Amino acid sequence: MRKRDEEQVLDSLLNDVRDDTRLTRVDVQSGDMGKAFADALAQAEDISSRFTDRKMKVGDTRVELTDKGVPFLHDRRRDEALWFSPWAFAQFGDKLGMGATQYMKKCLKEGQPDLVPLNMNRWIEKNQEKELFVRLYDGDLMKGILSNKYAPLNHNEVLNGLGHVLSGGQYALESYVVTPDNMQLRLVDPEKVIVQRENQNGSDRSTAGMLIRNGMTGMSSVSIEFLIFTFVCTNGMVVGFDKGMVYNRKHYAIGREQFIEEVVKTFGGFPEYVVAARENIEKARQTRLDIEQRVELFELIKKELRCGNEMLDKIKATMEDNWERTAWGLPGAITEVAQELPSERQYEFERFAGTLMQRLAA
Repeated sequence: MRKRDEEQVLDSLLNDVRDDTRLTRVDVQSGDMGKAFADALAQAEDISSRFTDRKMKVGDTRVELTDKGVPFLHDRRRDEALWFSPWAFAQFGDKLGMGATQYMKKCLKEGQPDLVPLNMNRWIEKNQEKELFVRLYDGDLMKGILSNKYAPLNHNEVLNGLGHVLSGGQYALESYVVTPDNMQLRLVDPEKVIVQRENQNGSDRSTAGMLIRNGMTGMSSVSIEFLIFTFVCTNGMVVGFDKGMVYNRKHYAIGREQFIEEVVKTFGGFPEYVVAARENIEKARQTRLDIEQRVELFELIKKELRCGNEMLDKIKATMEDNWERTAWGLPGAITEVAQELPSERQYEFERFAGTLMQRLAA
């Protein structure tokens, strides 16, 4: 068995340790995104090189425990120990049809680790012929346990496919993040100005763009969403504009050439998205929020975004200080505060804000 820090593996499982990587910002005004794109591609290629894929039958596996009570998956064909990431641990339970991830974690927390293999192995016996597609990182860490129909489209393949769109120089890279699980790439068109106004807090200038996402372990599909990028004072901020997912493709029967064709077609509709965005933002800016509405909306934010009072207070203060009490100002405040969060959590805030803006301005 490969030597790993078992306490670290167990802590990761118990506390569902999530990636806390933040977006890398790029100077949009510089006009030179070449180096930033090359850096993102280099990260993606390094990550892809550390993945190996393996197909296996459930019946060829067994969940076992180390001497310290850490569960691992024994690939009996190769007599090899494979370690669970928190995401793969939950996926494996789902693939077995048992679910019960929280119960499994409780067994580990309460000093009853033997109940984990006892339960999982019983379900393994019920699903022996089921085939799995397992994505291994650095040799023996299971980052994804997926259906055997899963067709990986790695981050570097997505970025190389985008080269056909970016070669024209129309779009600038605003920010990016590349991790073994997910990737976000935010492109803006500085010439497509949607909002240009002076207000009490300075210049409010917004441009249109696209948010490209990809997942390598089943957390997300490959997708493209329309977005608004807003300059607030000297800070950049992205406002997720939920006009609807303009492109979304699950990782099943997807090829690189087909992906390139679909991306080119998607970006071809960009001018239409800009027109629709301009109309919706103007409606949102003219829609005032009264006191009762704001109270209800803050309760909704707290519930939907699962945030505490401290985060809620930041959103309130940011709206009062930097924005307006409108259907444009409240979503803007949400996304400005979201900039301090890890990239995946930031994305949740931005999508919620875009949906909220559309709903309030309808």
